[in-house]
Amino acid sequence: MSTKIACDECEKEFETPTELHQHLELDHQMDTDEALRRHPELMGSVTGTVDDEQPEVTFPEDEVSAGENSSENTGPEVPDGETTDEVGVTYDEEPVDVVGTPNDDGTSDFGEETSTEGSTEDGGVSVSQESVDMSPSTSGSNRSRSGEEPEPNVSGGEPTEESESVRAVDQDGHLDQFDADRNYRWFLFGVGGCGGNLIDSVILRSETLRNGGMELDDAWPKAVRGVATTNTNSADELNGTYYAQEYRTKDARDVAREYKIGPDGIEGAGAVEQIGSQAAQWTFDQAEDDFAGLQWGGAADHSRINGAQAVIFLHSAVKGTGTGATPVIAQELDAAVDNNETPYDLLNTGLTSFSVSVLPDSTADELETSNGIVGFARLAKEVDAIIPFDNENLDETPDSLRANIEGTDNYQVHKYRERNEILVSFLETFAFSGVQKGGDEGSVMGGDGFDLEDAYNPARVLNTDDGNSMAVVMAPAYGEIRTGSGEFTQQALESLVTNTLTEGKLVDFDHETGWGGAFLFETPQSQHKQVEKVVNRHFDDIVERPEHLNTGEDAVEGDQMFPTRAQYLFRSDIDSVRLWALIYNPEMSRLTRWRNWGERHRGGPQQYQQRLDEKWDEIESVFSLLGRKNLEQ
Repeated sequence: MSTKIACDECEKEFETPTELHQHLELDHQMDTDEALRRHPELMGSVTGTVDDEQPEVTFPEDEVSAGENSSENTGPEVPDGETTDEVGVTYDEEPVDVVGTPNDDGTSDFGEETSTEGSTEDGGVSVSQESVDMSPSTSGSNRSRSGEEPEPNVSGGEPTEESESVRAVDQDGHLDQFDADRNYRWFLFGVGGCGGNLIDSVILRSETLRNGGMELDDAWPKAVRGVATTNTNSADELNGTYYAQEYRTKDARDVAREYKIGPDGIEGAGAVEQIGSQAAQWTFDQAEDDFAGLQWGGAADHSRINGAQAVIFLHSAVKGTGTGATPVIAQELDAAVDNNETPYDLLNTGLTSFSVSVLPDSTADELETSNGIVGFARLAKEVDAIIPFDNENLDETPDSLRANIEGTDNYQVHKYRERNEILVSFLETFAFSGVQKGGDEGSVMGGDGFDLEDAYNPARVLNTDDGNSMAVVMAPAYGEIRTGSGEFTQQALESLVTNTLTEGKLVDFDHETGWGGAFLFETPQSQHKQVEKVVNRHFDDIVERPEHLNTGEDAVEGDQMFPTRAQYLFRSDIDSVRLWALIYNPEMSRLTRWRNWGERHRGGPQQYQQRLDEKWDEIESVFSLLGRKNLEQ
């Protein structure tokens, strides 16, 4: 039995020296020399990091644009050995250690083969000492590595142009059916392994409601205009999704090929955001028509996105495809909407786009941390709002707030299924909040008609007034209270607000530093009018208290504006009063630790350090918005 190692700063215990080393660096901002002085047992854990010399992945100038880095045609360096993109919510296995010691399978903790041949047998982006050509492959080979996920049920035989799935569904599935008279909420765009799994969970949640004959069985199809999943890793991750295997009518391998990011010969972004970015830009460079042309199976064709209030991108916050490709896709789609010759409508208001990004467990390695900082800053320039979720917070959410999703066990491992259940539950409330105002006693749903722009516009105005056009970062929180047969009182409201803003955080944030927030009260039909009456009378006074948003007269100076808005939604399928919240631009401990880590590591010779330098002004612009520093003027 191994002996745990305790941190001398906070006494938290760790299983390995590597975990303690990462904790000291990220949580206590301790440099390596100081960490070694205080913990000599860390000596073996400070080797084999991404600071070591790394081979290159090359994007030839004559065949691929470098996207946002068009002046540089060599991609970033990646860790030695085989790497692959994300599976599950954020990654397919346990977090990668930053130790270079050999494992039983002949690899180091970075997946580096201990032999000197320097090539991978299969999988990910090859990281042999030879450069990888990013030009389209004509051999049809897929170099990929399966993770520990369940084996996908791939049908036999060669892919065909029009082979049909054995599952009898409408063309492209029920979430893609179009009603010209309907005002749809979203077009959902999954990017990378994380995004693909979230798209699967949304589809299967909708099918769970439909197959169970539940009262809200048509709520998701009414809210969603369409769904799409794209990935650099088509052979394993995209091909293994429910979206490819069952939802679409074509053979899974046809779907995987059509919805792939980057050329056929490259599988995965190697957990490097710049590779994901360049692969996405390569895809757009091949298009002859509007947004993405026929690539991605026409997923982004105007007929699919047209009529949606917003596009929501679902992706990882640290992996190569999610962090690298999503900003490129958002930028290209925005440009397509602005182009008068492109037949996008989006209610004639221009593109509104959200990012739903998933932060990994706190043991993220250096490469993931660098991806997270740079990807976050790039994304904030391209979307209107970012809603970050943290895996560790999702793990702690009560089961009563999770959505029942059947069928995910064939496509996702257990911990990812559970995390997705709460994330989809939160998105479901957001999706259903657009119902028209009203509803009689026989209605299964009703509310105030909460538009998507209502969720972020108040803080966006403040951003613009400050001369900053960055996205609003909205920290999610979700809580509930049961009153049984009793009345919903002021005391019950106080308890609900406190519970949501302290115990219900879906990402760590300081609720007392936010700029205000959007709040949505979900109620059973029987309590709807009672809750609305109490909230209208007492909510503003309660939420501004020091222990909540801390926006009372004693806490702020001058004419600072902290907009809050309470909306209502009643649902026939719940038996508690729930509070759904998005808090504007609060300080966020994980992101602050990432930023501090980046400041200490920038300026070095390695590719990831140069990438931090290149994007540092953008990184600082984003972080200047978190908390109330820029409002105190």
